[in-house]
Amino acid sequence: MTLDDSHWDQLIGDLYDAVTAPERFDSAVSAFERCIDSDGFHLFAADAHGAVCFTAINIDWVEQATLTNYHGHYIHQDPRKVVIDTAPVAKAFKCSHFFDNRFVGKSEFYQDWLIPAGARFVAGGALLRTPELNSYCVFNRRLGRVDFDDHDVKLLGRYLPHLSRAVRLMLQHQDLKLQIAASAVVLEQQTLGVVGLNQQHRVVYANTRGQRCMAQWRKGGFNGGGLRVDGELAQAVDLAHATCQPQVLRRRDGEHDNVVSVWPAPQGGREPWLSSFMPNDAVPLHTLVMFKTIAPGAGVTHQMLIQLYGLSPAESRLAGELMRGQSMDDYAQNFNVSVNTARTQLRAVLAKTGFKRQQELVRMLAALPAGLR
Repeated sequence: MTLDDSHWDQLIGDLYDAVTAPERFDSAVSAFERCIDSDGFHLFAADAHGAVCFTAINIDWVEQATLTNYHGHYIHQDPRKVVIDTAPVAKAFKCSHFFDNRFVGKSEFYQDWLIPAGARFVAGGALLRTPELNSYCVFNRRLGRVDFDDHDVKLLGRYLPHLSRAVRLMLQHQDLKLQIAASAVVLEQQTLGVVGLNQQHRVVYANTRGQRCMAQWRKGGFNGGGLRVDGELAQAVDLAHATCQPQVLRRRDGEHDNVVSVWPAPQGGREPWLSSFMPNDAVPLHTLVMFKTIAPGAGVTHQMLIQLYGLSPAESRLAGELMRGQSMDDYAQNFNVSVNTARTQLRAVLAKTGFKRQQELVRMLAALPAGLR
């Protein structure tokens, strides 16, 4: 079959479109199959232990049990696999180039499996070859039909590099979906409310606790699926990006201290831990907003202060020592810093936590019986 450029572009476009829509993959490959007058294709990827992790089949005249026997037994006797494994990836071949009728007549594989399955000629090639994974694809012609000709093999050689890349992308996409699903489970178990925003201040992710917090922060916070333009939370987001520093908002609700910390997304390798809160790169994360309610007796760790208020480890250490009753002079002496350095750290702690005086900070920390640990 002769292909014009528009038909070829459509075939390749449909193939790559199927990367993110796997349900369309079989039909995309079948469209090419018709160009070489094939009676069906069999594509699979197997790991180093032989376990099949991806497969696409369009051979309705072969029973599933027969294909299962191939993967379980006959794949180890398949002489075509030896040829494919020694040929360059994405190089097309047809079996008659290597196996004549005399060989076929004596081959256990051909006589016991392929011909009884109703097939005779195949053309195909290797799609992937790595220490972890191998992938192959063959196109079949049924028993009684003529072999693929050189024009068919030439078309297949043009198509296989695209098929190889599409399969590699599909496997990566499959892994990514599994990683995202695992990340989502972890996020649902967080005691923090987690909300991810894109550059337009629209919500691109929120775990269950984060969704509840969004509903509670409508005034000055969220409006539908995004931030209120004139709200304090939007202002905190803008300031976080302008200063490249996390910003903290606090609200009192009875005896509870509601803390909202706003983090700019990692830039240039900054804050690598922040990336772990979101499901990989599938989410266009620009800002991370975390909600935490601190109740009396809940106990606060140094790490919690670091994450919620954006304190440095040294600033968190200072806050903890002040809560334990140390003076600024004692702290400076015990931790071998100057008093001026300690005062600079204290100013940073007060600015980040939102307290105006040291006494207010200490009173809040002291109200937590479990203390810092």
